[in-house]
Amino acid sequence: MRSQLVTGACVSSEPIAYVISTKDGIPSFIKREIETLVSMGFKIDLYATKMGTGVYSVDLPCERVTLASVVLGNITCAFLRPRRYFGALAVAARNGTITELAVAAGFSRTMICRGTKIIHSTFGDRKFFVSFYASSLIDAPLTTTIHSHEITFYLNHPLFAKAMRRAQRVFTVSKYNKDILDEKFPDCADKTLLTRLFVDLDRFRNETRVRVLTVAKFYKYKGYDTLVKAAKLMDGRKVVFWVVGEGPEDVRGMVAREGMADSFVFYGAVNEETLLTLYDSCDVFCLPSKTDPAGQKEGLPVSLMEAMAFSKPVVSTRHAGIPELVPSILVGEDDPQGLAEALAQYADDRERRISDGKRNRSIVEKEYSPKNLQTMAGLFGDIIEQGGKEERLRQVP
Repeated sequence: MRSQLVTGACVSSEPIAYVISTKDGIPSFIKREIETLVSMGFKIDLYATKMGTGVYSVDLPCERVTLASVVLGNITCAFLRPRRYFGALAVAARNGTITELAVAAGFSRTMICRGTKIIHSTFGDRKFFVSFYASSLIDAPLTTTIHSHEITFYLNHPLFAKAMRRAQRVFTVSKYNKDILDEKFPDCADKTLLTRLFVDLDRFRNETRVRVLTVAKFYKYKGYDTLVKAAKLMDGRKVVFWVVGEGPEDVRGMVAREGMADSFVFYGAVNEETLLTLYDSCDVFCLPSKTDPAGQKEGLPVSLMEAMAFSKPVVSTRHAGIPELVPSILVGEDDPQGLAEALAQYADDRERRISDGKRNRSIVEKEYSPKNLQTMAGLFGDIIEQGGKEERLRQVP
């Protein structure tokens, strides 16, 4: 493959075909691998043997298996490359891999159109077999990465040995795996390379930024537009904003338009256990509520009480009933500058965060504990008891 080094990056216009399964999304380590290669200048095309959704995905061209693509691909290969196709068909019939050949032929037509130069199988399982056949049909170099699953379940498959010997490079993620592969396939030892997985050291590290949590539906009166503008004003400070919620307001779009994507983490709607973890892990809670254009207001947001119960300092607004709960720090409605300054006070003063957090816990213990339900429970009990007395009186002859 033609490539050159440019400021430490390898640049290539010739695509690598990554044969993957997205049945449960893309594994996080493969997502990192693909995105890192793309950042280095490689062009990656995805070929999915199975389609589905999961937590991780990548925004790249992805060819999927369809009946039309399989039929057309097999017909095309049979007519244009009969020797290769029928030779592969004989191998597939002997090894029980007709399906893998059919899928490979479907992919091959697209690979040829896109000028594919390398076919890489992300696992040494049946995706390896699909890649093997595609490599044979279009005469492109084959590579693969072998993990423990394939060592356990595919090592003795008759096609595995053929695929190993066709591959120009075999990557494996541990010395344990390499030792097994070298013993099983000594003739492939020189091209079997120990290539350990990696983590993004910039992302996977202890968070040193002050973590500001907001928990609220995406409605206008929650003041997300004010929060995003305030965050931009704090750009020089090390602050990250955690957002829990969903709704009609395009909060993610607001963040993107302000160029603040690196300062916001969106969790969507979460279950209670995850929410408790986020409350416990944040440094400051912020809810910049305001009156929306239709006149909608807050009552007294429960999320403020929950954060205070976790001994967290709170930044909110002088809005509706919020001052009844939060003594400080409060700012005016729709005031990004004031909100940024208030958040800065806590961001720059850890001791104040701790002391105000303890005070907030004390407020909730005294005024917002479950004992507040006693009046309602007592009233319900009185009504039920009174109703029982009235019923007994009606039954007296």
